[in-house]
Amino acid sequence: MPTFTKALTRTAIIYARSYRRSARLWPVLLALLTSFQGLPALAEPVAISPEGVRASAVDIAYDADGTAWLLWVQKGARIPGAGHASADDLYLTRWPADAPPEAPVMVNADTGQVRASALSRARIAIDSAGGVHALYPVADVSPIHGKPVINIRYRSLSAGAEPVQLNTPADNDLSSTSHSNVGSAATFLSLSAGPDNDLYALWIDSRHSEFTESNSSVYGSRSLNNGATWSPDTPLFEQVCPCCQPDTVWSNNQLLVSSRQVDAESHRDPHIHRVAADLGSTKTAVRVGNDRWQLEGCPLKRISVAAGSKQEYVAWYAEMETPKGVWLGRRSLQDESFGNYTPLHPDAAVSDAPATAAHGDALWVVWHAKTADAGRGIYLSASDDGGASMSTPERLSELDSTAAFPAIALNEREAIIGWETGGQIFAIRRARTETVAQHEH
Repeated sequence: MPTFTKALTRTAIIYARSYRRSARLWPVLLALLTSFQGLPALAEPVAISPEGVRASAVDIAYDADGTAWLLWVQKGARIPGAGHASADDLYLTRWPADAPPEAPVMVNADTGQVRASALSRARIAIDSAGGVHALYPVADVSPIHGKPVINIRYRSLSAGAEPVQLNTPADNDLSSTSHSNVGSAATFLSLSAGPDNDLYALWIDSRHSEFTESNSSVYGSRSLNNGATWSPDTPLFEQVCPCCQPDTVWSNNQLLVSSRQVDAESHRDPHIHRVAADLGSTKTAVRVGNDRWQLEGCPLKRISVAAGSKQEYVAWYAEMETPKGVWLGRRSLQDESFGNYTPLHPDAAVSDAPATAAHGDALWVVWHAKTADAGRGIYLSASDDGGASMSTPERLSELDSTAAFPAIALNEREAIIGWETGGQIFAIRRARTETVAQHEH
């Protein structure tokens, strides 16, 4: 991606210097150098963001060459009168298959404009031609009523083009009921790539909401030319919990989209939608899980979807199942309903925030959990038979640290898992053969 990298050379040099000052990175680099003869599996996590700054909300994608691209947020100073919002920046780290991670470069055009978090992440995707794309929320001012708003920016990280706003400005003004004083918000983003130069951006949009806490709608936009142009944003479905963190994946010539739908009794259960490739139609959503979760207020719980060659998967936090925690469901590409529900970490005191990735018959799931003998950390379970059997949960983060909010990407050779710990982003690359061997034992 030379165009993008050259444009941000100065940022890269500054971060490279801070990396060289980090003594803890050198043992990892030595481990990397000795691993080049074989698959790039690492025994220890690697620091992706530098020490001395607060980082969060990593998202990950692979390109066809096996290079991992990591998108993460550097948190800035709190903004007075804006609740928990801070003036953040978005950074991109490129990690080649046969070399250490490169120095990060800043993505957003205006310093401090990003409004991403571990719950409302910036997203990254790689298209079928190898282009790298980012979708992220930014602070803005409404051209309609002049109040602060949250809008969505798309940027091609390989074409060097200027950022583009995808959401239409909202007419409504929710600032009187918003804890962050914003008039409207397009947040909780998802970005997916199809097989033929097409990209799909989805988000939760408050433009039809009467109050901040009102149910929202999921909107989407499509590009047919690797992000050069985008279709007008389109409402896909409504009655969505306003902070439900939808997830999307391309599967069987359509999109799978997760959400928490809200009914008249205030049940907020996971649902999976099948959305047509042209965003023109959406099938009736399928509810996931056995029992219903009724509550007033958003649970702030992630629902992750993945698709393999024969199966589709969903992983979610299940409050009403026994035991409560992270559960997995699956179905064939032809089925309507999910089933084969399985708790992934039944012995954990707490398990939450799952992220899934599938490739062929392989399924990998990561999440954060607390156990009787360790604080919150990152755990992995993998399958090589379409989810029929899952490996015993394995802790990836250190026992004496607190880690949370993982992300994962998977290709034919390996997986990369990233997370946040101590205000820093770490990642580990794991060869698929290594985990399969552990599973067989």
